[in-house]
Amino acid sequence: MTIRNLLLISFIAIILSSCFFTVPPYKGEKSDHFDGKTFHNLNESDKLNYWYLLWFFISRTDGYWADFYPQTIPSNPPNTTKDGELKVTFINHASTLIQFDGINVLTDPVWSEYTTPVKPIGPQRRRSPGIDFDKLPHIDVVVISHNHYDHMDFETLKRLQEKFNPIILYPLGNKPIFVDNELPNSRDMDWWDILNIKDRRITFVPAKHFSNRGATDRNYALWGGYVFETSEGPVYFAGDTGFGIHYQLLKEKYGPMRFSILPIAPIEPRYFMADVHQDAREAVMAHKVLESQKSMGIHFGTFKQASDAMRAPIDSLIVGLRDLNVSPTDFILPGHGRIIDVKPLAKSSLKNNNNSVIPK
Repeated sequence: MTIRNLLLISFIAIILSSCFFTVPPYKGEKSDHFDGKTFHNLNESDKLNYWYLLWFFISRTDGYWADFYPQTIPSNPPNTTKDGELKVTFINHASTLIQFDGINVLTDPVWSEYTTPVKPIGPQRRRSPGIDFDKLPHIDVVVISHNHYDHMDFETLKRLQEKFNPIILYPLGNKPIFVDNELPNSRDMDWWDILNIKDRRITFVPAKHFSNRGATDRNYALWGGYVFETSEGPVYFAGDTGFGIHYQLLKEKYGPMRFSILPIAPIEPRYFMADVHQDAREAVMAHKVLESQKSMGIHFGTFKQASDAMRAPIDSLIVGLRDLNVSPTDFILPGHGRIIDVKPLAKSSLKNNNNSVIPK
């Protein structure tokens, strides 16, 4: 059997079987991003042409990926941080550990081998997590950006609940599957909703993406990123997103970012990736719009999801930094497991945010 036929069969199997994993339609009030049936992006409604997706699986020609890339950076994050300190550890893909002001947060945690509803069909891990699960410090909060399997992994979430019982934040519309998976210490979030914890605020903010767990529930749930208001400036986790007007909205509300965590892949083929997945050059553009003191690229080099080669996002970032005149010390591509110490934002850049919610 050819690789192309195997990919096509795998695609059909995932589509047919994933009908059993769909999220039921959300019922709630209409808003600027919910039309009463499905959610949509701020500047346009997301509509996927499934024939394009099928054609991608039939015709794709993929760049090179290593079967497995060994982890080389031993990572032992501290148990906690002092007020004013900020440490960010890149685990892999969209999983990061953010430690600030005595609070430990995990973003989109995935320690599973596969990111698919039908194992072993689908993307398989090509790197070990940058932090061994048993070396994690106590986790206070877990934030989920959207319900794709490479971001919302219930196997990992249940392990975290058993060990730490953190509060889990997830986008609106996913409550039924959290109930089904028996994760009671969790809550759904609409855009601009806030969690207050230890005198700090975590806000769910817009992104330009989409959602689905199966073949028939596209955009039945919301998607987004998170802003963490640390004592020394805001920290932004974008989740998974295309380049869009949400960056300017965040800049206007929060002022310059102390640190931004921005996706840079997958990027090919651009004819259907571009709207919902920014490339590395666009991530550098976002860094500039956000006036971020320092940013790092994520969402690369762990799960093969599209046609781009394993190294393609790195090459794209090098070009983007050069073209947009941004220093590689200001926008970094971290090693998996690397712990980054982030300095406080300059006092002149801090913005006083007394208004906690942007009107809907």
